[in-house]
Amino acid sequence: MTEQEYFGRLEMRISRELAGMREEHLHGMWCDGFLPEKFVVTGSGSHVAGRVWMANGHGNQSLWNFVLLLGRTRVPRADVDWSAYVPAEATTGWLYLDFGRRFLKVKLSAARPERTSAATEPAAALDRPGSRGKLVLRGDATLRSVRLAATSDNQTLQWTGTAEGSL
Repeated sequence: MTEQEYFGRLEMRISRELAGMREEHLHGMWCDGFLPEKFVVTGSGSHVAGRVWMANGHGNQSLWNFVLLLGRTRVPRADVDWSAYVPAEATTGWLYLDFGRRFLKVKLSAARPERTSAATEPAAALDRPGSRGKLVLRGDATLRSVRLAATSDNQTLQWTGTAEGSL
């Protein structure tokens, strides 16, 4: 992947990340193009800095500054494996926005798996102690108890109760 292809993919990935954020005012925003200006190698790592067009969802765009932190990688720009720096779809926490300064930062080392909510994905949310979810059964049996095993940390969650009415 070339640097130009990378920034095209990052543009689309940032737009999807904004659309999926909890804050509704961010849903209409999107990234409309990177203008990388500097590639900096220091003793502690590398980064790319420049400007990026950000659209606010109301027909307006503005030019922001950005920095893409490449971590401890200290290689010449021509040797960067750009494909390694595309944020995974199932991660979040890597995008920082400062609206006052019009500054965007991508810090891939801060990426973490996305959390799901019980309201949207009940089964996935039951893998954490204290989680709440919804168990839906169909049939004509009476529900007495259900044993649920979590997948992420090997803890066992139990739910016990009696169903009312016909299931």
